[in-house]
Amino acid sequence: MRPTDPGAPPVNTAVAREERDVRISALLKFGFWLTVVLTVALLALWGLFRLFAAQERSHQRALAAGVSASLRRTPSEPRLEALPLRLRAQLRASEDARLSSYGWIDRSAGIARIPIDRAMELIVARGVPGGSPFPPGEAPVPAGSSPASSSPAPSSPAAPSSAPVGAAPR
Repeated sequence: MRPTDPGAPPVNTAVAREERDVRISALLKFGFWLTVVLTVALLALWGLFRLFAAQERSHQRALAAGVSASLRRTPSEPRLEALPLRLRAQLRASEDARLSSYGWIDRSAGIARIPIDRAMELIVARGVPGGSPFPPGEAPVPAGSSPASSSPAPSSPAAPSSAPVGAAPR
């Protein structure tokens, strides 16, 4: 380990090094075949997705006439409403609030509205106005169902009052 030139760095003769560079032809062959394999894989996936899309289209049901007419009426871009369903949701919320609360329809005539759930309870208890109430005991079983699957009748039916169905509670 003696350097021949006093200013040269020390040389370790026990350490070997590559005598030649990387073969460019092997590197180019690898790149070519990698590109070929990736291209074949991408083409196979593209064909597979087209097959899936065709199968999906063949299994979709046709839209109802009203829905397809509504979709055709959708205006082209740009649409002026940022959130077009917001107004519908607000309308639905206000309708739900009216349908589930008490209020006057005509105070002078004594006509009030009641929640739908309460109206159904009154119909079950008193019957349809102008009709006759259900007899006490079990509720009638719909055709095609077994009595075991129907819900049991309430143990104590609500006592009917003399107020009409649409009247406001006192």
